[in-house]
Amino acid sequence: MAESQEHFPYHETGFQSLSTTLSEPRLSTYLTAAAHNPERAFKMYLWNARLSKALRFPLEVTEITVRNRIHYALCDRWGNNWPNNPDFARVAAEKTKERLDVARRDLGVRRQQTDRIVAALSFGFWTALLKGRFVESMWRGRVERFFPHLPNDLDFHAKVATLADGVETSRNLRNRIGHLEPIFATDLSLAHSQLVKLVGYGCRSTSKWMKHHSTLDRVLREGSDPAIKDEVVYAKSKRNFVSLPEETPLAAALTQLSATTDGFIVSLGQNHRVVVTLASVGNWICSQADDGIFDIGDWRLGDVSRMSANTPVVSRRSVTSEFLASLWKTSPHQRYAIITERGRDAEATLGVADLHSLLQ
Repeated sequence: MAESQEHFPYHETGFQSLSTTLSEPRLSTYLTAAAHNPERAFKMYLWNARLSKALRFPLEVTEITVRNRIHYALCDRWGNNWPNNPDFARVAAEKTKERLDVARRDLGVRRQQTDRIVAALSFGFWTALLKGRFVESMWRGRVERFFPHLPNDLDFHAKVATLADGVETSRNLRNRIGHLEPIFATDLSLAHSQLVKLVGYGCRSTSKWMKHHSTLDRVLREGSDPAIKDEVVYAKSKRNFVSLPEETPLAAALTQLSATTDGFIVSLGQNHRVVVTLASVGNWICSQADDGIFDIGDWRLGDVSRMSANTPVVSRRSVTSEFLASLWKTSPHQRYAIITERGRDAEATLGVADLHSLLQ
């Protein structure tokens, strides 16, 4: 979900179509965060979806852990059929009893089928059991038994309040994700650590297992997209460079090469593109000169480019490490790379990345 190995060609789809489908009010948060750059906004939208996906597992484990620990305490206090115990009903608020009735009705279960009722109850139901009259009637003498790893320096009421706050925080995050809200601006590292703590209050082994398999840290590190997180390659590339067919007379190509401030031109062949510089032309002339005699009028730009090292092609989303790897793989002296949408030879040139410009 919201992941792909290939960069999506937004220019082919049209930003307006996506904006209409997703709605401009919904996208406004992302556009503001992306400085009103449409492509960045959509990438942040996808990142938000990935963050929500990454939090699903920790939230699932948290809810199940809290639910079951509270259920165990309820069974200890009012028996295994606690939903139907009159003593429990006398303590419960009307809303709590209504939620139980709704769960029974929706499931169509018999009154003694406690396990099915427990699984059907919302997270909000369990939050209510850490407040009000339940604090004394249910948790006095039990909170340390069913949540044995709460901080020892807290008194009884502070321990129950810590549980209630943690459950409420995780429930709110769960609801935000369930309602498809933007969460990328939230301190998700802090929220995740609170989930780990909350599960750990009940079972440290489960907490460690959940943390080990959680992917949130990786998704946070990756950012909304590698091209945004480390976009310097494309951002610093040359966009308005000179491109000439390889059939161009070398003398004419040299004239344009000498005039450009980029320091290079791109030679366009039938199946390849090569970045040509004055240095590469000079090296080629030296290799061709016979006893120092050389008639430049006899040659074409393609004669130089075909004898030069191929210029690597990289994707527009390439990060610095990928750009450098492409240079080193081609030639230890290479400094340029052609940028296309997906890093494929057949695609249009979007820019030329220059190692020297990158390092400035």
